[in-house]
Amino acid sequence: MKILFVLGFPNPFPGAGWTRIGFFAEDWSRKGHAVEVLGTFSYKAFHKRGVKRIGGISIFNLIFNVGLTHPLIFILNTLISLAVSTLTLLLRKPNATIVSVPTGGVGLGALMACRLTKTNYVVDYREEWEDDAMNLDTARVGS
Repeated sequence: MKILFVLGFPNPFPGAGWTRIGFFAEDWSRKGHAVEVLGTFSYKAFHKRGVKRIGGISIFNLIFNVGLTHPLIFILNTLISLAVSTLTLLLRKPNATIVSVPTGGVGLGALMACRLTKTNYVVDYREEWEDDAMNLDTARVGS
């Protein structure tokens, strides 16, 4: 089975989202599934753009994401994600796509691409407080 994860971050990243998705991706890859992760890059994380392989997981950081909170930027990020996600879905042809949100326009564009290409998808809604809880635990260990 070909599984595609979509995360709105430059992957891998130190956070709750990658911790969970990385765990599932590694486990499913060991079980013989083809696992790929589609992520983003920005001007701050420009060095993470491109394609890489970690173990049995292919990581594609191909979606450019402008990290500003403005309605027009949200629309721009959605359109960029829609275009890149559509091309990725057509070329890679996954059996299932797991879109991890909250990532704003990137997640919305990926969901629209799944609908457009009639790809099976699951929405993984991730509470943003997970990252804060992980940071608190790390801070307490060192004190």
